[in-house]
Amino acid sequence: MNNDNTYDHLVGLDRGDAVRFIVETAPMASPLSPSVDSVGELGSALSGRVLAGQRDTVLDRCLERTTVDVGMRSLEINIPTPREVVVMAAFPGESMPTMILYPPSVTRQKVTPGILSIPIFTVDYLVRPIPARSHVDCVITPMNRLRDTFEGGCCHELLLKAVRSQRNVLKTGFDNHSISEAISLVERGYRASPDTLLLNSEALSVIRDDVERGGGTLYGLHPVLFNPGRRGVERRNYIMARSLDIGFVAKSSPQVTIEGELSGDLVVRYSVSIGAVITNRSAIASIED
Repeated sequence: MNNDNTYDHLVGLDRGDAVRFIVETAPMASPLSPSVDSVGELGSALSGRVLAGQRDTVLDRCLERTTVDVGMRSLEINIPTPREVVVMAAFPGESMPTMILYPPSVTRQKVTPGILSIPIFTVDYLVRPIPARSHVDCVITPMNRLRDTFEGGCCHELLLKAVRSQRNVLKTGFDNHSISEAISLVERGYRASPDTLLLNSEALSVIRDDVERGGGTLYGLHPVLFNPGRRGVERRNYIMARSLDIGFVAKSSPQVTIEGELSGDLVVRYSVSIGAVITNRSAIASIED
């Protein structure tokens, strides 16, 4: 049985209260705009621009996107064949989600076909302090960077947990030869062609000219740039199948609110419910540069 007490406890589905992560950054420097009459007027302008200026994060580009409602605590997915999954779990008191391999590798078991629940939690992205007369553009770039840093880190940790260390990790350096080897690993393990390259800046610099000559792709692969901040994993690059074959990221529609008074500093809060799971470990390979 998939959703038994052991699984629920392992991924935090039995927690009492909903988990909320708060991550924040400062706004960009900007000229001040003419004053406005109310926080509501400013909030309407800011929220509209933030939503219009949002872009897909690394997590959105590597996993298949599905939608959940605000406040949902879990998402049910169908597991058609026995397999291992990597679930993004959230626990109170932690600063980042925890990636859980289930069943644990020591058990040599598989998730049985059927319905599996994936935990959903909330992330609040804050940009502050913002002087009340700041230009709205001072928020958009920092907000996008904040979202991409947090969710990119989550994606990188999911892949780190998911890749089969003995079978699908190459430690031969990052070049065209190792890319070809990684492609072969994915093709043999999953019997489908890879689609995406998740690269750090150094790896991207190695193939930049080839990517430009290929019109933005290399061997049919689409590069995605992300530099993880955690020491020890910053040199890992990933080759993977298309997002639908890898797993899912579930997100609600974002809610943007403005907090504070016109007489002081303001806070822009971008809130989203989120959860993620990798359902196919065979479709991922890693190269260490």
